[in-house]
Amino acid sequence: MLATDWYLCLYSVSMPSETVMRIWDSLFFEGPKILFRSALALLKIYEDNMLRVKDA
Repeated sequence: MLATDWYLCLYSVSMPSETVMRIWDSLFFEGPKILFRSALALLKIYEDNMLRVKDA
């Protein structure tokens, strides 16, 4: 599952460093709810790509 990997490593493995720093800044400012919001935003951005995949 994508979200599990994102949460366990706080996005540091799967995202570019600039994106990770932006998420971490928001995490320290807004709290842990930003992790869920970031995951939802990423799923929305890549929704079409994920729906096109036949088998994973």
